[in-house]
Amino acid sequence: MPSRHSDFVKPHPTEVLVTGFAGDPLEDKMEPSDRDYPHAELAAAMRRTTAATRQQLLTTMSALLVGVRRVAILDFPLHTNSGDLLIYLGELAIFKALGIRVIAVSEAGAYDTALYQSLPLDTLMVFHGGGDFGDLWPWEHDMRLKEARDLRQYRGLFMPQTLWFRDQQNISITQGALQELPNIQLTWRDRLSYESARELFPRTRSVLVPDSAFALDPWRRPRSTRFVRQHTFLALARTDQESSGLAAVPIPGVVRADWRRALVLEYPDRIVRQIARWERRRPGIYGMRLRKRIFHLYALIHKQSVALQMSRHRVVILDRLHAWISCMMLGVPHVVVDTKYGKISNLIDTWAPDESRFVVRSAEDAEQLARSLDLGSKSVT
Repeated sequence: MPSRHSDFVKPHPTEVLVTGFAGDPLEDKMEPSDRDYPHAELAAAMRRTTAATRQQLLTTMSALLVGVRRVAILDFPLHTNSGDLLIYLGELAIFKALGIRVIAVSEAGAYDTALYQSLPLDTLMVFHGGGDFGDLWPWEHDMRLKEARDLRQYRGLFMPQTLWFRDQQNISITQGALQELPNIQLTWRDRLSYESARELFPRTRSVLVPDSAFALDPWRRPRSTRFVRQHTFLALARTDQESSGLAAVPIPGVVRADWRRALVLEYPDRIVRQIARWERRRPGIYGMRLRKRIFHLYALIHKQSVALQMSRHRVVILDRLHAWISCMMLGVPHVVVDTKYGKISNLIDTWAPDESRFVVRSAEDAEQLARSLDLGSKSVT
């Protein structure tokens, strides 16, 4: 394994935006409207953590993006996984904070090759981040590498990812692909992925960066839920191949769901998604301008749904990474049941090690911790 150097990119000495990234002072993240909230002290502690993580994210990205004036984003997630849409909004927030223009956005697997290849050569090609670098989600991984090969004359940046491979042959294929892409930089959202990438891909620069969704901090609970009496626990559980098994374990008195759009937002969501699919057929830069607005609206609908879903319950038991990040930013008490390959705990250990006390390995342990957290929220801060 190559010798380790600094995990973080040092800020550019002339970068003046960094000092303003933190937002509110870290000493007090408790809003006046939250002081009667049953978990107010715990919420304030969580917000101090997310504020510090946001500052690290923007400081590191500012150094990576020195001199970049415009970017084109690939692989917009036009689907119902709200976590991916929070990542996208975080990416937009990063570029806005750094004064960088987003001049193009394309859906995964449906980008206009000719249009992207006609963009100015100083455009940075940005590949949407997430948890699909490897062979756990092979279609997404292979499509990203194909797009990078198509656009190899441009600089490229893979936004923060989790790395996971199950097959050595797929590692070899990826190594070969990256060797043909000298202009690519990789960023990783947890230390294990970062260290693995440095060992597997030593010729490609890797940087450790928090998940892009942290750029959405500060994010407050919707006013409609701040003073609502919360009656239930929520088990927000995956049912796909990354499931921890939480979805299959009955827990008395717990509402079970995966990401769910708020009823009031159900029809707007469907309409916007249908418009986005129709709009694919509009060629050229005029179609691109409309696409950016549609994609942004679609992501905002999901962000609002997440806030409503998380904030209406006393405690959330979860096995989705962005459910954890959302709870942290919204100040919602939670218990994490980790995935089979440590996706959530690896990120927590990297950026919020104090939060590891809320990570368990089974649904039964999660129920016990959630009930004790609900009974004694102020004693655990």
